[in-house]
Amino acid sequence: MAPSGTSRRQRRKDSSECPHWARREALQTRVLSPGAWGRSPHKKRKREISPSPKREVVRGWGYLKSPRKSLTGRRVSPNFLPTRNENRLPHFHAHDDDDAALTERRRNRSRAGVAPNRKSPASHDPRGLSGYRGAAVVCAPGVPLTRSALHSSMTHATLDPSTTDTTPPRGVNATRRKVTCDTLLALRERKERAVFITAYDYPTAVFAERAGVDMMLIGDSAAMTMMGLPNTLGIGMPEMMVFVRSVCRAAPSAMVIGDLPFLSYQPADEVAVLSAGAFVAAGCDAIKCEGGKRTAPRVRAMVDAGIAVMGHLGLTPQSLGVLGGYKVQGKTRAAADRLVEDALALQEAGAFAVLLEAMPAAAAAYVRERVTMLIYGIGAGPDVDGQLLIAHDVLGMFVGDVRPRFAKRYAELGAEIERAFRAYASEVREGAFPSAEYCYPANP
Repeated sequence: MAPSGTSRRQRRKDSSECPHWARREALQTRVLSPGAWGRSPHKKRKREISPSPKREVVRGWGYLKSPRKSLTGRRVSPNFLPTRNENRLPHFHAHDDDDAALTERRRNRSRAGVAPNRKSPASHDPRGLSGYRGAAVVCAPGVPLTRSALHSSMTHATLDPSTTDTTPPRGVNATRRKVTCDTLLALRERKERAVFITAYDYPTAVFAERAGVDMMLIGDSAAMTMMGLPNTLGIGMPEMMVFVRSVCRAAPSAMVIGDLPFLSYQPADEVAVLSAGAFVAAGCDAIKCEGGKRTAPRVRAMVDAGIAVMGHLGLTPQSLGVLGGYKVQGKTRAAADRLVEDALALQEAGAFAVLLEAMPAAAAAYVRERVTMLIYGIGAGPDVDGQLLIAHDVLGMFVGDVRPRFAKRYAELGAEIERAFRAYASEVREGAFPSAEYCYPANP
């Protein structure tokens, strides 16, 4: 202990050299020595634990386990107040309200006609974690609160909650179970083919969700279908993120797969992981990228980052310069063998599925027989685990010169849309619209 004549500045200097174990021991005993904390020995440190039975304040990671009560099953939220020690981690407030008491309070508030407190720490947040500031970590009953659990929950917090709204759209069956990789494997075991469709906007995705499709692909073909570009090379991540957010908000049950655009994964593993992570953070369940053996290292990096990856072989639109245009692939035995080699490389890298495009049915079946992962096709014949089509081809509303042989039209919405626009224009020019039934009446 420092002599009584030591100045306050000297005691503060000595406190900076105090080891951490001494500070913790001083905190546990609630008595501070000048050498440990730079204060008078006659003063006691303020209690770290609030005397209120409704709330308990725990400062720092080293004091999460309270000597009074266990933090099992409590809700913890960081408030990130500044601390005296810059190296000390944020503070945490633990609320020990159990489920029964919480339910009773909500019932009483409902009877009294009081609106629920949306800002209450114990209220349900359908968007999940809302970022580091104001995030919430919920521990299951019976599971002790540990440093690793808190760190894991904070690390995986969603930084932009507006992109992860899981509220189902109107008219969508909310009881339908989420389609996952295990669901797709079960379909193959039952010899049922998965329904795969592209979607680029909210209305189309809502209609597809209502129809019960299994997977939705937010393809880079949006460059041609939505933006009017001649190929898929002109679209980038900013444009794709707009389509990704729109579709993910409308598809709570279908498996949503984001298509990485040109040069968003080819340069390096780090670029691939960041681009794929942006899609997953926006709501995608998996991503798709083109290429075989040359793309396998990127696939491995993304899989190691915890991201589900679907490959793409055959006619890969991002490689038109190498392929020489939109040409059918795998027409010879040697070409089919190269497809098998690429598929095996993707399988070894950890891809859960591969999309085969524009090849003979025999070539697709040849590849499927030699791999164990899921095989889907778009213009690859019937001997695959599921079929993909472009939504604009299915609806008959694609505006462009590309007319693939496999693109079957199930409707002619393009002609119907044009007819509706012509009728509207005619009524406007003739003064027939708006009639009285489409006008607001005035008060007498």
